[in-house]
Amino acid sequence: HPPMTTFLGVPVKIRDKVFGNLYLTEKEGGEGFTPEDEGIVAALEWQARDFQQRMGITCGFAASAEEIPVERATAITVFRICQEGLNNVAKYAAARRVDVRLDGRPGRLRMTVHDDGKGIHPLDLAKPDCFGLRGMKERAVSLGGSLAITGGPGRGTTITLTLPVADPTPGDDGDRQ
Repeated sequence: HPPMTTFLGVPVKIRDKVFGNLYLTEKEGGEGFTPEDEGIVAALEWQARDFQQRMGITCGFAASAEEIPVERATAITVFRICQEGLNNVAKYAAARRVDVRLDGRPGRLRMTVHDDGKGIHPLDLAKPDCFGLRGMKERAVSLGGSLAITGGPGRGTTITLTLPVADPTPGDDGDRQ
């Protein structure tokens, strides 16, 4: 049969607790599926749901469109930066809620992760041992983008990722997700 370009994930549940997903197809090349395979909007929506289930912190997700076509490298970068941002919320923020927002506009993609936690202190941003924060910034810069981290005690923290993206060419899927 022809190579599959999508997958069907079926939640594996025991007594209403989700333990993962069973993927019911195969992928060309025999590689495992990743959330990025379904496109960046679906991947971030999955990530928000998964975070909320695992951490017990309310996690909202919104996007400017049901699908936002981006190149695979961009999708992976956005997904990993969101993942690190949510990990930081779980570890440090003492937040009750976090919201992830993805906005696609011609020539630009913007993702924000905002929590209602205790807020990052500006001096913490300059610490040399903040490998996660530094890694997020390096990922953004590697694609010609930027990453801003703002917040303060009692105001929560906001991570804003901005990346340049190529405008979609009609009829050309290329290597887009």
